[in-house]
Amino acid sequence: MNALRALSLVVCGVVSFAACARGSSVETTYAPGSGGAGGFGGDPSGDTTSGDATTGDGSSTSGAGGTGSGAGGDPATTSSSSTSGSSSASSTGSGGPACDYKAPDNCQSSETMSAIDGDKNNDTRIVKGTTSKWFKVLVNEAVSSIISFPQLSYTASLVSPAGMDFDLFVYDGTTSTPSCSGNPTHATGNPESVSETWGDTLNSDDTKWLTLEVRYISGDMCPSDQWVLTVKGHTIP
Repeated sequence: MNALRALSLVVCGVVSFAACARGSSVETTYAPGSGGAGGFGGDPSGDTTSGDATTGDGSSTSGAGGTGSGAGGDPATTSSSSTSGSSSASSTGSGGPACDYKAPDNCQSSETMSAIDGDKNNDTRIVKGTTSKWFKVLVNEAVSSIISFPQLSYTASLVSPAGMDFDLFVYDGTTSTPSCSGNPTHATGNPESVSETWGDTLNSDDTKWLTLEVRYISGDMCPSDQWVLTVKGHTIP
């Protein structure tokens, strides 16, 4: 009987040892990150994989991407501004905004040239410029005699600089007053010119005021050479 009890104790010990060994082996299957039941393995797996690796790095990557996008945006804007500035500088160099061809005066405030004789001598007046401009000149009747009464005449011509086009227009005034009204005479030819002749009326002063407009038409040479306006008296005897 005692032998039987001893045998039972031995068998029980062997079974207990095996059970303990098996329990220890199962516990190692729940090591963090290896999966398993009860959510124990799930949590560490989730924390390690989803939280640290993907979400954490993803957020970091996303943040880096955002920073990169912002940084990329600023240089793009700077580059665009630089390009625009360069384009503006180029336009300025080409003569758009830098050179203004508008007249600094108008018909009423036109610059007065020295008078010329329309019926004797060959008086010549020359002016130059780079913009539109207004002038007025008196064509004077210098010969007044019942014996000699030559007709009066003048010629106005305009030469534009290379790459530019300025036109010349002439308005007739009266003996005493320049005029800006009516249809002006548009100079033609190359160089552009206007010539006019009128008779000497007995017992009448045939002096006449002329208003000359140099008008910018086209061209963007900036700066450019000057146009040259020449007015001569008594050109058609």
